[in-house]
Amino acid sequence: MGSSAAGSGGEGRPGVTGTKVLALRTVPLLGWVGLLAGLVYVRGRKPWPHPAVRVAWWIDAVLSVGVHTLQIPVALRHRHDTGHSRSRTALMTFVFGLTWWKTVKPTAAATAITEEDR
Repeated sequence: MGSSAAGSGGEGRPGVTGTKVLALRTVPLLGWVGLLAGLVYVRGRKPWPHPAVRVAWWIDAVLSVGVHTLQIPVALRHRHDTGHSRSRTALMTFVFGLTWWKTVKPTAAATAITEEDR
């Protein structure tokens, strides 16, 4: 259930259900929605409703952009487990962070990539 909604086509390592994967991937999606909403709000020249909202937005920005970017090299090292291309691995890791590359089910293509890189 829901694995295609996360854009990865049948993921899930053994013991990780589609529902759990969807729930895990909802968190970074909500983070991106929060970032976009904050940008739209500020572009409207409105002040932040409370200083805590500004702090929360900056924490979200650091986690969504900074930490997800830092996870890309690790995900690229694990891409042989998934069979996905470098660009797909980088993009999906940037959007979902480790909730993508840690929950992707190994594919038959993973064997081909591993043998190709030897």
